[in-house]
Amino acid sequence: MVDDPPNRFCVGYTIQYGMYVRNPYVPGVQNVNMTLNVSDTYPNGATERLETNLFLLVNETKWYYRSYVVEAGDVGTKITNHFRVNGTTEVGENVSDTREKDSYILDPGINITKVASPTSGALGTDVNFTITVTNTGDCTLDSVEVVDTLPVGMSFVSADYGGSESPPGSGTIIWDLGTMVSGATHAPIHLVAHIDVGAAGPLTNNVLATGTPENSMCDDVTDSDDAVVTVTYSIAGMKFNDLNGNGVKDAGEPGLPGWTINLEQPAGTVINSTTTAADGSYTFTNLEPGDYTVSEVLKAGWAQTCPPTPGTYSVTLTDSPVIDRDFGNRGALSISGMKFNDLNGDGVKDAGEPGLEDWTINLVGPVSGTTTTAADGSYTFTNLEPGDYTVSEVLKAGWAQTCPAAPGTYSVTLTDSPVIDRDFGNRGALSISGMKFNDLNGDGVKDAGEPGLGDWTINLAGPVSGTTTTAADGSYTFTNLEPGDYTVSEVLKPGWVQTCPAAPGTYSVTLTDSPVIDRDFGNRGALSISGMKFDDLNGNGVKDAGEPGLPDWTINLVGPVSGTTTTAADGSYTFTNLEPGDYTVSEVLKAGWAQTCPPTPGTYSVTLTDSPVIDRDFGNRGALSISGMKFDDLNGNGVKDAGEPGLGDWTINLAGPVSGTTTTAADGSYTFTNLNFESF
Repeated sequence: MVDDPPNRFCVGYTIQYGMYVRNPYVPGVQNVNMTLNVSDTYPNGATERLETNLFLLVNETKWYYRSYVVEAGDVGTKITNHFRVNGTTEVGENVSDTREKDSYILDPGINITKVASPTSGALGTDVNFTITVTNTGDCTLDSVEVVDTLPVGMSFVSADYGGSESPPGSGTIIWDLGTMVSGATHAPIHLVAHIDVGAAGPLTNNVLATGTPENSMCDDVTDSDDAVVTVTYSIAGMKFNDLNGNGVKDAGEPGLPGWTINLEQPAGTVINSTTTAADGSYTFTNLEPGDYTVSEVLKAGWAQTCPPTPGTYSVTLTDSPVIDRDFGNRGALSISGMKFNDLNGDGVKDAGEPGLEDWTINLVGPVSGTTTTAADGSYTFTNLEPGDYTVSEVLKAGWAQTCPAAPGTYSVTLTDSPVIDRDFGNRGALSISGMKFNDLNGDGVKDAGEPGLGDWTINLAGPVSGTTTTAADGSYTFTNLEPGDYTVSEVLKPGWVQTCPAAPGTYSVTLTDSPVIDRDFGNRGALSISGMKFDDLNGNGVKDAGEPGLPDWTINLVGPVSGTTTTAADGSYTFTNLEPGDYTVSEVLKAGWAQTCPPTPGTYSVTLTDSPVIDRDFGNRGALSISGMKFDDLNGNGVKDAGEPGLGDWTINLAGPVSGTTTTAADGSYTFTNLNFESF
């Protein structure tokens, strides 16, 4: 007995059974004819006698055909068809045989669901559909396919798990899910569809799932589901920061999030409220046709710029959405302050401290911007909205900030009133320095060993003016200076002459972004001490007429400026370029001379102030002598021998640096005194 392969069937399927009886011929064995009875028992138990007294010759075959329609009660069971034959041969031997054919009755099934989110949508919006497919039968399904048919008014956007629109633009999306075992549920399938502008609702989206029972004679199983999307209308707009206050949303004007927009019907009765999104947009959806009023809830610190009075929109919905019902607002608050020159650096604007013009002040916050201080140093940021702000200045080169305290910025929270007195104080951060030195050699350069001059006055004229006094080492510094053009000068003391800088003897300094150094002032003394070195022939300590000068004598000076000089051919000497102060002038006494002036201790103490000192003369006369005897050389041997008498009243002459005549005494002696160290 045979049946339709395979042996797996479903309810309602007609199973065809083919059965035959054969009297086989067996070689080497006695073969005889036989008479048989043939019967068949259906799977439902019904037995039918197919033939009685069938006479079969040796090697004869007889076929029988039966069909059975699978019943609902057979589902999930194995059904068996029994074919029986019995009889006798012509020699009286009993014969029989039985054959059975099993068939398995399947209960295949598939389930599909489709859910829309949201279930209603406005024109031009997207709807997400989630599709779930489950093999609900007792056998594996091959070639599982899902077909989604979008209604008119919806268009395909995207799908996962390989879903594609075929052909493109047709609205038919197909997924090939392959094989699903019994009880399996495919991962959720996602489909995104767009509600087209002009679509009329409701929109019904149908999905169909089909699967083929594996290795069976069963028909494909199918299931379908619908998801209905209701088309609604909307009112939408933008809440924006109208930075220029012109009542129009211009490029770059940002949306304002978190503002309340009310929907009224009738006017004055709020039926819905929404809050503007991060970009300032708002939308009222799922609205029926009718008349509505849209209004905003104004926040503190803001002023409305659009729509015009009364500041609301009257909207009539018919068959399409309404957009661009925008609300414009700008801040009504301000932050102001003063930029000032904090001359004393105390971080407070004191009386007389001027404002600083043309400084940049920055604002960072919900509204950001930059402004420049006015001629009086004032600044103001207007049209600010509530929120947290940071106010800072752009520090110019050469300046230091004195207020506000570190980090040098103001944190300002605006709520419902303006904020004032956010002042910035600055003082100059630059300096001018130099050295006041004694230019001993007068070359206009501070050379090694040339000392600084303390307690000299240096003046500064410019954006900041002042006076300072040089330190003990001659240094001076003007600090806390602001950029600008300055003139540095010294107050020349009496008895001094300036050697640097060159005429006009001042420095012109332009401060920008770094200190200026080495603005040195060189000076040397402008006074002198002079006198005469003379041969005080009469030793009276006074230079009388005819008493000659003595050249090439050494004169020493000790004081603020010390030195040595040599008397000139006429005996004169001069110490020049002397600074005011106390000096001592002395001579170096030569051998054979005696000082006749000045009196003991033989030096001059001189105080120079503002004029030269003269006539500091040194008088000297010789301290040596020449003497001898005028005698009567009785024996004429040229030697004064004992007993040879002196000759009185004889004239002796002296010729030399000192010349003279004397007369021998009674004993014949003579002496020339006060002679200097020379040849006679």
